[in-house]
Amino acid sequence: MTNPLVSVIIPVFNTKRTLKRAVQSVCQQTYSNIELILIDDGSTDGSGELCDVLATKDPRIRTIHQPTNQGVEEARYRAIQESQGKYVMFCDSDDWMIKDIVEKCVEIAEREEVDAVHFQQYRVYDNLGLWKQKVTSRTTAVKLSQQDVMTDIYPSYFGRSAAYVGLCSFCFRKSLLEKSDILPLGQKIGEDSMFMLRVMPQMRSLYLSNIYGYGYVQTHAGTTSKYHLWVLEEMKRLYHFKLECIEKYNVEPTSFDFAAYELKNNFLHHIKEMLILGEQKENIIKFIHKELQEPIYNHLFEVYATKDDLPPINQAVKTKNAEKMVLLLTPIAQKKKRKRQIKNILMPILRIL
Repeated sequence: MTNPLVSVIIPVFNTKRTLKRAVQSVCQQTYSNIELILIDDGSTDGSGELCDVLATKDPRIRTIHQPTNQGVEEARYRAIQESQGKYVMFCDSDDWMIKDIVEKCVEIAEREEVDAVHFQQYRVYDNLGLWKQKVTSRTTAVKLSQQDVMTDIYPSYFGRSAAYVGLCSFCFRKSLLEKSDILPLGQKIGEDSMFMLRVMPQMRSLYLSNIYGYGYVQTHAGTTSKYHLWVLEEMKRLYHFKLECIEKYNVEPTSFDFAAYELKNNFLHHIKEMLILGEQKENIIKFIHKELQEPIYNHLFEVYATKDDLPPINQAVKTKNAEKMVLLLTPIAQKKKRKRQIKNILMPILRIL
């Protein structure tokens, strides 16, 4: 097996408490031919200074400082442009990589001559990684051709599954990224989806492994501050982008329907957040009436017009019955709020363990 250089990119923004752990998980990999790029995205909590300190401890670490916070899209893009490896991998600064994942990905990529290797994640709830759950559960490995990728995997991005969204679950051949349109689009939420929607069609081949190689740390229990309308607006922007991709790459027509269902779920999630955060019922009802007048929901209503066996909440959406939506979502929101309160108590304790 050859020993190609692998560039591991960690975007950093105000994560001083967890940064060292993420960096160590890369530096202690069983595969040593690594360059680690720490891209400090205008941190204000001392994370940028810590990046510089860590870089003095291992010659494989390189730090890039963004003068102001520009978002993870911009940070990753700049790091990719400056990376020198044959392969590129990503790690978030509050997560960690399992110690042999780089070695395993390189071995697979070189042996199978694929453009990317996908591996699986644990969702982790404590600092030692003892309390964790499998996010995905693929039991067998398979190599996919470009046609297989576009037929079997790409349609999942349109509301069917999130299994292949996260960048931190891939080892990419850098040449794949170089020929893909990965220019930042200014997306605040769902930026991983926008990235993969453009990279996946360029893959000549993809290896889906059954290896677990990443610990995704559940760092908080959910929204703890005011829920802003821009969150839903970002998801609507992503919806429009997905429609463009469906047409551009001639994705199976049902993907349009699934994208509409996903938009509806984001809309309902927004209502639940408003309930959790104590928004007045009359204001929520006004929001629902106004929101459902937008043309973006037209396809959803076209699909629902053909269906009579909808669950109660979807039937309420179909009939634009705002009062019924609030009535049905209130107990769900209350239960979710209680769970968050419990997690907010337990998570700090678990992080100390």
